[in-house]
Amino acid sequence: MSSPVFVVHGAKQLRKTFKQAGQDLTDLKDVNQRTGDLVAGVARMRAPVRTGTLVASIRPAAAASRVRIRAGSAKVRWAQPIHWGWPARHIRPNPFITEAATSTESTWVGFYFAELQAIIDKVDGA
Repeated sequence: MSSPVFVVHGAKQLRKTFKQAGQDLTDLKDVNQRTGDLVAGVARMRAPVRTGTLVASIRPAAAASRVRIRAGSAKVRWAQPIHWGWPARHIRPNPFITEAATSTESTWVGFYFAELQAIIDKVDGA
């Protein structure tokens, strides 16, 4: 029987920490909410205003694995045609949400880098 070549001290703690870090990576709801709030706020500033109803309908929908910016409702059915356009009705696209996401990209990408770095920093032995 040969003796071990090396011994890992704290392997149990390291495995536990990696498992927790993996769970943290699947639940990014807080950073998704911050991103959604940012993009929705800029989208509200970029949206066309006639009555203010469209602007008031813009809201983030954050989940653990994604964020969406929603606009419109059953009462504000024109939100999608305003954003994406409707050529048959001669409505040009006004992609205010897409432009808001693009214009704030450097900021919200920073949110994700900071969150991922915080998760990595929690890993003992890293």
